[in-house]
Amino acid sequence: MARGKLTAATVGTVRPRGRDGKPRNDGEVSDEQDGLFLVVYPSGKRAYAVRYRNAAGKPRKITLGQIDDITLKDARAEAKALQVRIGAGEDPAAKPDKDMHASGGITVAAAVERFLEQKQNKRGEPLRDRTKGEYRWMLEKHLTVPHGARALAEITGAEIHDMVASCSTAAAGNSLHRTMSSFFAWCARRPGGLIDVNPYSGAKLPNVAKRRKRVLSWSEVADLWDATEGGPLPFTAIVRVLLLTGQRKEEVSAMQRKEIDRNRSLWTLPDARTKNGEAHTVHLTALALAEIDRAPKRGDAGFVFTSDGEHSYAGHKNAKRGLDKRLAFNEKWTLHDLRRTFRTGLTELGFPVDVAEAAINHLSGSQAGLVGNYNAHRYEEDTRDAMIAWSRFIVDVVTDEPVRLAYERLPSKRRFREAIRDRAPRWRRMVELLRRWQRYTEHMQRVRETEAMAA
Repeated sequence: MARGKLTAATVGTVRPRGRDGKPRNDGEVSDEQDGLFLVVYPSGKRAYAVRYRNAAGKPRKITLGQIDDITLKDARAEAKALQVRIGAGEDPAAKPDKDMHASGGITVAAAVERFLEQKQNKRGEPLRDRTKGEYRWMLEKHLTVPHGARALAEITGAEIHDMVASCSTAAAGNSLHRTMSSFFAWCARRPGGLIDVNPYSGAKLPNVAKRRKRVLSWSEVADLWDATEGGPLPFTAIVRVLLLTGQRKEEVSAMQRKEIDRNRSLWTLPDARTKNGEAHTVHLTALALAEIDRAPKRGDAGFVFTSDGEHSYAGHKNAKRGLDKRLAFNEKWTLHDLRRTFRTGLTELGFPVDVAEAAINHLSGSQAGLVGNYNAHRYEEDTRDAMIAWSRFIVDVVTDEPVRLAYERLPSKRRFREAIRDRAPRWRRMVELLRRWQRYTEHMQRVRETEAMAA
């Protein structure tokens, strides 16, 4: 938790800082006296709270009220009064109606807080801040706010199904379904469950969406590359880095300068920033580094891609809308499709499944399950070769129309695959051969057309 004396002028704007000293959108800021904290929720709400330990050494928290309802001066006075009671041996938070309903069961609000404090991931580790924030936002919106004072055992399966069904989009419904499934399964766990029966047990995913299979064609990739040549930064640079590295949008957009080792051309993603919780190293080609360097340097927060210098870039939606107008693709596409295009491209270039999966930090396929447990090889040299070959393919083939057209007509791509992974001289010869072949093909086509017209 970040520490810094509060003032009436800053309680509405001050941002918590994590253990790494970087600003966050949720957390707590200490007033450095009488256990008073400013709590900042992911929703943007702010409230005063007092933290202390009771006589048994157990941590306690008392929420005093939101900053719009209580002044800093009054919050400090209440915190001081509470400390007097605590010093006398009282436990102000230990009220029978704090966590328990009149019926004797735990309240919904208290159950949500326990879940957020005690829930662990599959590896038995505390939830990451981002995951906890997503859980909190969903549970507060759908449970704590409308039903917080009710007994948890009173919530029925029909009510939960209604909550999920009322979501405005299929994706939101699926997200809420997963949250409710996780929450109520945890509450009914054995031993130590908060309720005897899980009211949402057996519920099915409400909206089974088709798995996306969109892969951009090479002509579409060429158009995308051209359209991002001089567009708004840092978005166009992000798009190109997504295409060149195959990493996830969130991982690229929140890239930090300290993660990049320019001497070795490596970008290391810590486990806290990856979807599967595994640290991941990405080889950055000269082309990728050039795109990173295109992004304007703003602020001291260390983000490579940022609009305000304090936060990672988050303007993808509006920026992509403008990019779509310039591209006018016939079929809808998403930024995540670039990751699928990258992965498909590595296979087309002849790289094995293990290497292609390792390049995008997938623990799937032959690396899943028992095999993954025993195969600790990271494929670093192989993925480096894959990244270099992919950059060559993009800049020398895909974006060069004559070479691309000749490549697409190759009856066999074996020699092409060998050349793109070889030293630069052999690769340049291959590119020139393709260009000459295309020129010859176009010349012969013109000759045939002339002869046809003469006949």
